[in-house]
Amino acid sequence: MFYYFIVFIITLVAVAAITVIVRKAALRYNLVDIPDEDRKIHKRKIPLGGGIAIFSCFFIVLFFIRDKLIAGDLDFGHWLWFFVGALILIIGGFLDDKYNLKPKFQIIFP
Repeated sequence: MFYYFIVFIITLVAVAAITVIVRKAALRYNLVDIPDEDRKIHKRKIPLGGGIAIFSCFFIVLFFIRDKLIAGDLDFGHWLWFFVGALILIIGGFLDDKYNLKPKFQIIFP
């Protein structure tokens, strides 16, 4: 049980660090959500990409601890397709955030 707590703390610190990096990159390359009067309630530009930080940390940590998980007998192919499915979702979410996709295009990713 203590092992999973340590993994949680390491992941938490890694996500916090990578979020700072992703935020700086988003601001540098102008990957921001600009407020408008229709749907947005924020008053200033909000950097996009927080999900990318969480996604990358999750899979980096999962790669290192996958043999110690109580998830059954999963081989590399299972993990690979789990990653590919999650990658499609994260790309879809990022594109929707950046370009405000119409619902007919949003439905493609899930």
